[in-house]
Amino acid sequence: MKKKLILIVMIVFSAVLFSHISVSADASGVVGIHEWEISNGTLTIDGMDTMWDFNKTGEKSAPWLLSGEKITKVVIGEGVTTVGDCAFYNCKDLESVTLPSTMEKIMLNSFYGCTNLKEINIPYKVSKIGNQAFKGCVSLETISIPGSVITLGTSAFSGCTNLKMINFAANVTSISSSLFENTAISKITIPNTVSKIESYAFNNCVNLKNITIPTSVQSIENAAFQNCKALEEVVNLECVKELGRSVFANCSALMSVNLCQSITSIPNNAFKSCNSLEKIELPTNLVTIGDAAFRRCSSLKEVVMPNTVTSIGVNSFSECTALENLKISSGLTSIPEESFYKCASLISVDIPYSVTEIGTKAFSECKKLKKIIVADNVKTIGNAAFSNCSCLETAYIPSGVTSVPDSLYQSCVSLKKVVIPDNITTIESWAFEGCTGLEEVIWSKNLETIGDYSFRTCPVKTINFTNNLKYIGKNAFAYCHGYKSLIIPSSVENVSDSAFNDCDSLENLTVLCDATIGERVFNGCQNLKKVYIGEGLTVIGERMFYNCVSLEAISLPQSVTIIKDSAFSNCHGLKRIYIPSDIKTIDGYSFSSSRNLSDIYFGGSEDDYNNISIGKNIFDYDTTQTYHFNHTEAMSVKNVYNDNNIATVVIDSTFVEDFYDASVIMIFYDGNGEIIETKIVSREISGVCENEFKFDIPTDAVNYKIFAWETLASMRNLFKNLKGNL
Repeated sequence: MKKKLILIVMIVFSAVLFSHISVSADASGVVGIHEWEISNGTLTIDGMDTMWDFNKTGEKSAPWLLSGEKITKVVIGEGVTTVGDCAFYNCKDLESVTLPSTMEKIMLNSFYGCTNLKEINIPYKVSKIGNQAFKGCVSLETISIPGSVITLGTSAFSGCTNLKMINFAANVTSISSSLFENTAISKITIPNTVSKIESYAFNNCVNLKNITIPTSVQSIENAAFQNCKALEEVVNLECVKELGRSVFANCSALMSVNLCQSITSIPNNAFKSCNSLEKIELPTNLVTIGDAAFRRCSSLKEVVMPNTVTSIGVNSFSECTALENLKISSGLTSIPEESFYKCASLISVDIPYSVTEIGTKAFSECKKLKKIIVADNVKTIGNAAFSNCSCLETAYIPSGVTSVPDSLYQSCVSLKKVVIPDNITTIESWAFEGCTGLEEVIWSKNLETIGDYSFRTCPVKTINFTNNLKYIGKNAFAYCHGYKSLIIPSSVENVSDSAFNDCDSLENLTVLCDATIGERVFNGCQNLKKVYIGEGLTVIGERMFYNCVSLEAISLPQSVTIIKDSAFSNCHGLKRIYIPSDIKTIDGYSFSSSRNLSDIYFGGSEDDYNNISIGKNIFDYDTTQTYHFNHTEAMSVKNVYNDNNIATVVIDSTFVEDFYDASVIMIFYDGNGEIIETKIVSREISGVCENEFKFDIPTDAVNYKIFAWETLASMRNLFKNLKGNL
């Protein structure tokens, strides 16, 4: 019985509570203590005190909105003190509103989305305009905010895209977040009671040209004036002690700003894309410049950092294309990623000794940069830090780093000389790729790794590798049209695909290593005439000498067991080749299109040759070759002597066949066993048994080692370990 009584009471209470949503047939009703009626599009609300709050949609939304009647005008009678939450939410036909003198508060979403509302008079007693009260009233053109208003909610007038005039007498202490965002105002006077302008307050006010900040304002928060594209002048900004992120971002007409000298931080994106900003004086107490703070300030010509600055952010001055003069703070320790990326007018940069780190692309694409001084205190340099600096003439690699980073000087086309200091053990991929003016490289004695594409298309005239080198990456020296001689030392363990592809100036090649050699390593070296391959190499890789059209003869070492597919294909000048007796496999097309290959010299018997696994079409079908089985030669050293700093190597040659193209290599060492220079001398001997090869002895040379060969009668057995003192 008791439970039944409680249930009856609850039903009656609910009926009374929600009775306001019932709508009479003549579109009128009662909401609490307020009566309402719609007649000819005019909604009249009478009563006393506070209007009820409503939901945006559903059965608890305002009953006049549920009536289905068109409302073009609202008249609220005297005695009513508030407009409730969502009272006229999305009332899209509403054009005018009359509020009573008793009105005190306009609450949350009261007139949100009233897209045809053109005018409203806010009475003097109103003290509060709630959040989003007039948001999206796109036809509203003018508004007067009386001095009685002490609270303005967030986004109260946001999205009023035709709101051009605001009479702002409100007695507020802050301009709330997004208050006038996306409005059409061109000017506004902010009351001197305001101490703070909150985030997005004037964001995207694209017609706002001038604004005077009261001296009472202490802070302007995030994006407060972002995208004010017509804003030319901000008066009294020097009185503001704190700025938020993106505060003036994309203010593309802003030409100058004066900052408060007590400011210690310019936050992220603060002046990003202020395209007209020509000058800014950084505060004397500044400590931090945030990420992209001045990015794309394309008219900014000068930046002088006070020495109090200890930190700048990523992209802090990137794409400041007019920046000519730059002074970096002596208190800075790091120049982060893309800090000065695409500063196309910078001519010179002096990086202070305090800097220990330079980030990725920090100065990349500074097209006019001719000189940059990097102190040895730098310990870390990011990838592509100076890439595409097309006027840069000198490369600086500090002694504090052990590797040349990926793409560090890529496409620096004016770079003529590079000194790789001895602290460098690794040159990473693409480091100098595209440096089409680079002719001279001084190599690190301790270099171990040369990365992929690291010197591609560089016209380097001399390549002197030391015996510490272990790895040469793919395309590392491809299309390098400068050097004529190349020695790959015995220390090398891997030469990757196309490492020296299309080096058409290369004439003399010496391979002293037993490395793993990739495909197309010397492919297209069209002027390659002399090749010496030392013992230890087991595989002649796929297309290793493809299209080496000047190569006339070659002798393969005894260690070679495999000649891979198309290894000597398209070698039009190749006439003779010596193949060792230990060969096991000759893959298909190995000598295809080498139409002048007439003599095959084989170290074993005919039966041995017939046991080799030979692929299809190793020669062109319409050519014939003469085979010379059990081929042997003998060569010996007669004398080596020094006469007035000229070393003379005298050799004896007892030669069965008419082979005449002999060469001698001398490697000169200092007293510490370090290579000073490697030289090669070639000479025709054409039947002469005694021949002399003369070398200028470099300064400080103490010892030497000789490698030599005659095209087929290689002297590797006698010469490989020949050493001596000068």
